[in-house]
Amino acid sequence: MIINAEKQQGQIVWAKISKKSKLWAAMIISTKKMNLAYFEDQPGKTCVWWFGNDTMSQLRNNLIFEFKSEIKNGMSNLCGQREEGVKQAIKILSLQFNFEIPKCNDRSINQINWALLNLPFIMKGTRNKNKELVIPDNFLNKIIMTNNNIKRLIEENKKKDDESSREEIRKVESSDISKMKNQYCMACRIISDELEIKHPIFNGFLCNDCFTKGKDIIISIAKDNANDGCCVCLTQKHTLVLCSFCIRAYCNECLEFYCDKKVLAKILADKTWKCFACLNTTILKTCRLVPRKTVDQLKNIYNLYPASTENNCIKEEIQEIHVLNYKDIQNNVPKALKNLEFPFKILEISYVNGDMLDNNKRNAKLVIQYYPNRENYNEDKFFDMNDCMKKFFSFLQIKNKMEALHGDRTIFWAFETSAAIKVSEQKIISRFIQTQPIIFGTNIDDVRQRSRFIWTNITILKDDIEEYTGQQIYLHQLPKYAGKRVKYNEDHKDMPWCYTSVHIILSNFIKNNVHRCK
Repeated sequence: MIINAEKQQGQIVWAKISKKSKLWAAMIISTKKMNLAYFEDQPGKTCVWWFGNDTMSQLRNNLIFEFKSEIKNGMSNLCGQREEGVKQAIKILSLQFNFEIPKCNDRSINQINWALLNLPFIMKGTRNKNKELVIPDNFLNKIIMTNNNIKRLIEENKKKDDESSREEIRKVESSDISKMKNQYCMACRIISDELEIKHPIFNGFLCNDCFTKGKDIIISIAKDNANDGCCVCLTQKHTLVLCSFCIRAYCNECLEFYCDKKVLAKILADKTWKCFACLNTTILKTCRLVPRKTVDQLKNIYNLYPASTENNCIKEEIQEIHVLNYKDIQNNVPKALKNLEFPFKILEISYVNGDMLDNNKRNAKLVIQYYPNRENYNEDKFFDMNDCMKKFFSFLQIKNKMEALHGDRTIFWAFETSAAIKVSEQKIISRFIQTQPIIFGTNIDDVRQRSRFIWTNITILKDDIEEYTGQQIYLHQLPKYAGKRVKYNEDHKDMPWCYTSVHIILSNFIKNNVHRCK
């Protein structure tokens, strides 16, 4: 039988596994159209779906036959799954050739007899060959589900093969660590002299696989969130030892490997244990976990979602910035723009409804929303971790409306929030807004440093972030000029850190994306 699977997908045929096998009702499926995981296009071979058995195979074309020409042989001696498969095939043929199957009150074999007598004449009828053949949704879903199961099995087998091959690779022994000079991955402990990724917390390196898998666990440190995984091997474990002074957690396996069993027993017995990352020099001489400085730890974490290092944007010449700062509770946007001494106008929310639409190209349009990371200021609750997605989708709706109002004109936008949001929320925002966030925080020797996420189409440069985050701004009342270095003191410790991020967004916007008309 001459077959073109892409054009003939859905065609009902007879097929058999070998020359001596019985004919079985089947359907041609295309490897390309169905994106089949296990099978590839091969000359002289075609994939079929077996009715009644709910499986698929790739057969030589000489084992596939036209349904009409082999109907007598195919419908002889039917029973069990073969009989059920023929009934399924008849049902699909009724949709493809537009005929009704008579209701049989007696035994189901009557339906087979009816098909044996009538289908050869019905299938002689003309059918539009350019029109795709009908495949009912329940059969399509079965094919897709089976294909997904095959994909999963392939991935699991590949993972097992990778793990077995990794097991064959020599792993470092705890007694050899001092001799290795960091030529091993701290997480999987496989020896390699080609490691380039630094472990973000401890002196040592990570392989690419361990770094990729452990990204979400690393980022929780910047979020000031408790780890749900070990901060050494960056994997989730059922049993974790928590530090009493910071958010980091350690698995028993890593503690035993990098310290020893006796030290592990002491740590487990200590109810106020201070971990290695909290100590500049560990009192446990036997421990082989040497922490980096806290500032270096945070810098490594920020490199997971870095800002730009080069500005390749063409600046727009403007007279005034028109800002729609959605729910600016603390009034930080106008405060920052006043400090930056750039002409601006705050737009009302009614602007997105087309009221008093301004099409002057000399006025830049900016949509911005930030989300304070303090839960209350003066007893008013500003930040609710569970409310972040509501805020984001409100912002997204306004951003989309602004872009629709102004057509091809560039609308600048920024959504900013605390990095304490869930990893799943971070990924949802990135997916809808089609860009990765920038993460930053203060460079202070304290794990509680209020990191922030920014999603934006504004060019924000790494050097400009470091200029402001190095100032340790924690003032409740804004300084007269935000660029001025301000020292930390106890009287000014309640500064809303989101002001600094708003200032970073706006100052980078003015510096890198626009310049003022003369």
